[in-house]
Amino acid sequence: MNGKKWIQIFIISTLIVTSLLALFNYEIDSLKLVNKKGLVNKNGFIERSTTDLTNNKIIAGLGNYNERFFNRRMFEKFTENKDILVIGASRSLLVRHRNMNKDYTSFYNASVSNAVFGDFLNMIYTYENNLNTLPNNIIISIDPWLFNDGNPENRYLDMMDNFTQMSNKIDENSSVKSNNYLTKYNNIFKIFSLEYLAVNISYLVKAYRSTYKDYYVVDLFDSDTTVAVKEPDGSLHYPQKYNNRPLEEITEEATNWLKTDISQFQNFNKISNKKIFENLIQYLLSKNVNITIKLAPFNPVIYNKLIVKYPLITEVESYITQIANPLKVNIIGSYNPYKYSLNIDDFTDYMHAKEEVINNILNEI
Repeated sequence: MNGKKWIQIFIISTLIVTSLLALFNYEIDSLKLVNKKGLVNKNGFIERSTTDLTNNKIIAGLGNYNERFFNRRMFEKFTENKDILVIGASRSLLVRHRNMNKDYTSFYNASVSNAVFGDFLNMIYTYENNLNTLPNNIIISIDPWLFNDGNPENRYLDMMDNFTQMSNKIDENSSVKSNNYLTKYNNIFKIFSLEYLAVNISYLVKAYRSTYKDYYVVDLFDSDTTVAVKEPDGSLHYPQKYNNRPLEEITEEATNWLKTDISQFQNFNKISNKKIFENLIQYLLSKNVNITIKLAPFNPVIYNKLIVKYPLITEVESYITQIANPLKVNIIGSYNPYKYSLNIDDFTDYMHAKEEVINNILNEI
């Protein structure tokens, strides 16, 4: 068999495998990237779980789900304005109502994994559009990669219309237009990914167990410490095993993480997204929102090496201070763990601080 024949076989085989991959991911679509109907189905996970949370129930056993649509549905079910709203990424999910040092009457933590500014705009637009007002107080947890245009995170595009509306709202000179083709392309690309294949296979394995539940209600947040638990205030409890990891395991994981081309910091060679940040702050202030900016520390096991690899991290913190101070916007926390004399065991991994650390930072409000 000649080389030309082998090339033809290779191309045909690749097309078949790719097509089967896409078909499988499309049919299962556990995160509803393409089939959005399941997100609002009255018997669907998001509709049932947000109803339970709205009714002040604690839910446990959460697996992979679309956090962004989850919060949007929560906002749509709010009937009264919240005294305080928290927006940020996973490093702010442990911020809880009962741990605030001030007596806020109502509270919701809308943080989502790997949040970027696009997510913040979507959240604020949905909230204001539903209640025709904004919370009295907003804590914005800002990670340094929010200022990196090279960050590939783009799940905010699932709500492209909201992003477009809010972008134009905070900047009268903006002319951002909704691009549904971009949204569809973004999700279709994921349908072809091996990463999404793994997510869907994991979902199927769990779903076909006779005892499978996509979540369940518990009486107390520590009733089941083996799974993730979400409180009615939106905050999350990770499984207890993450709080008791050996220091050697954390150190090895951090070392390996540093050796990779960290996706959030890809091509991080300039501080971008300044305009969207400054416009967002000005917009919230114009609505008489009391803003607190929270900076979450990194684990000291990686911090010194991290800022050598990505020196703009320290510059981002300085930039935020330069913008916030003249506006009298309060900043709590720091990316620098040494400002709080933190140790490796104050973290569950290389960048997620334990609840006690977060509570100490919240005392600065």
